[in-house]
Amino acid sequence: DLEPLVEMRYGINCAADAAIAQLPAQLYYLPADHANRLVEGTPDVAALLSTPPDIAAHLEELALFKELGRRQVTHLAQFVGWEFVPRGLNVTTQGNTGHSLVALRDGAAAVVAYDDQGRERPRSKLLPGSYYGATALRGDQPRDASVRAVKSETVLGADVLILDRRDLR
Repeated sequence: DLEPLVEMRYGINCAADAAIAQLPAQLYYLPADHANRLVEGTPDVAALLSTPPDIAAHLEELALFKELGRRQVTHLAQFVGWEFVPRGLNVTTQGNTGHSLVALRDGAAAVVAYDDQGRERPRSKLLPGSYYGATALRGDQPRDASVRAVKSETVLGADVLILDRRDLR
């Protein structure tokens, strides 16, 4: 019986019952019986709904937030987005304005830069616990490299946490 999963939007797994989008957003309505079929057919989704990631705990592990107390990190966590980027797709792209700090929660990503002739120049590989874009929290600067999700030993892409400066306003 999957009915309890539909009710998870209430209680401990929900920090708010309303929100105001500061960035362009799209909301989709999915009737409960359709959501139940989706969850039933995708065990990974069911697992994530029953035990969502503890974003605050992940933030506490980042050197950037080591000085913050648990209460501050928990407050900050409510502004963090969580997304999965399949391998081969960019998490962020060189030349685009950086608006966010990106932390790799699971999987892997390759950092590559393109030279003036358009040749790809690999720089490094990001693993869980890595992050980049701290300067993007202070101001608009173009990204100096692309970060592309790649296959790791356990994940076919990159599971990332994103803290957008515009959400912090």
